[in-house]
Amino acid sequence: RCLQELPDGLRLSLVLRPLDAFCLAWATRWDSLENRTYLCTEFGMAVFLFAAAVFRQAMVKANMLGPEPESLLRALRALVFVAAFQQGGAESIAILQTLVEAGASLPGFAKGLCWTLWEVRARALTSEPGPLVPRAAWASLPLVLGSFSFGDLVDAPTVLPAVWPVILDCVRSPVRTGITNETRALSLRIALRAHSVASLWMPKVSASGRLAVPLARAYIGAGASAMATLTPIGGDGDADEAEVVENIGRVFAGAVGAAAREVAARRDRHDANGREAEDTDFFSWILRHLSEVVLKSLRATPMRAKVVESLFTAWCAGARWEVPSASMQSFYEDCRLSVILSAYAPLREIWLRHLVGAFPEASRSALLRRLLAEFPDTAAAYAGDEAGAAQGGGDGLFRSLL
Repeated sequence: RCLQELPDGLRLSLVLRPLDAFCLAWATRWDSLENRTYLCTEFGMAVFLFAAAVFRQAMVKANMLGPEPESLLRALRALVFVAAFQQGGAESIAILQTLVEAGASLPGFAKGLCWTLWEVRARALTSEPGPLVPRAAWASLPLVLGSFSFGDLVDAPTVLPAVWPVILDCVRSPVRTGITNETRALSLRIALRAHSVASLWMPKVSASGRLAVPLARAYIGAGASAMATLTPIGGDGDADEAEVVENIGRVFAGAVGAAAREVAARRDRHDANGREAEDTDFFSWILRHLSEVVLKSLRATPMRAKVVESLFTAWCAGARWEVPSASMQSFYEDCRLSVILSAYAPLREIWLRHLVGAFPEASRSALLRRLLAEFPDTAAAYAGDEAGAAQGGGDGLFRSLL
């Protein structure tokens, strides 16, 4: 309650600015320590608990920090700087959401949050995580990046051009050369957060006028390239890291589908404002580029099954929005779909799932006939499943899709 009683100027000068500086100083000091003792860890945790206690009431009464955007920013910065010392992230995320939603409409808040993101990213790039606990800079980055998921920050004119390059940088971070295994493990989780923000923002990106195609194209290119060279730290057998890679692939496919859907919607409404050719070229590029990356991944030694399946799933998510009359030529001639399906049998099931569950009727039937004609084993599986279902043998895979 003390924060509420202080005048605006004193609230900033006596509490929020010093707390911001103190949390940043401790995080920076922690990043410089080679030998972190138990006492240092406990002190860092105490710093986080103190910062969280100061702002906990913000969850109940969002105006306790006053209407100044600087107050909200200072509070947010203090929390993210010492995020490495929290035990569980639910409370800090809830407080951050309250702060962002309270400040999103205030002038200067979005710009200040962008500066904070760039500051944290710069610190993370020069910080290698140690063997015991994540360094403060790397722990702060996913929190401040995730803060842009709250409120309507993407609508602020300064946000998209400022945040999108950081998203691309984070998407590429797990495959940078010369990084340690510890750094890469954290980078995978940061990349997942970046993909999540990109997927959430993709409809807004696609509606951003002249920036729509360049921004979406840069993300899809970076995401596909990173996915193609992505391997969990312990290989495909490492369950935890494999799960992160699989989640990245799932979110990336959602973002690709959202980008393709928005382009298709503009095409169907005929409201591309003179950019019909650009949209057509971009849509074709999405499918061709992803199919090329899939083919390259199929030829890799060793072939990483999860990576190939994730990339092909992303291709399917975009392909469902192709004009039905153009689908055969686009898929089988431009994207070499027959070669892809011949190279790795599990992709046929993924393709069948998308055809039955997502494609419009105008193109589904012809594409299904082509699939079943080229791969009789898929046709046999389909027939066997239907026969089993008719005899009371259960719903089965294909019947459930229908």
